[in-house]
Amino acid sequence: MERRERWVLAACTTILMSIAFGISLHNIGTGICIGVCMGVAFGLFGSGDDGDG
Repeated sequence: MERRERWVLAACTTILMSIAFGISLHNIGTGICIGVCMGVAFGLFGSGDDGDG
């Protein structure tokens, strides 16, 4: 996976997790904090085998 694709994946995952946790916890501040942590973890380091060779 290219660097740009990994960045887009991390950003999208962060936004998705922030919204999901913000709604489920009824606190947007906590949702953003957890969403950023989860987005960075899964977006940047989640895919070990990207199938490029």
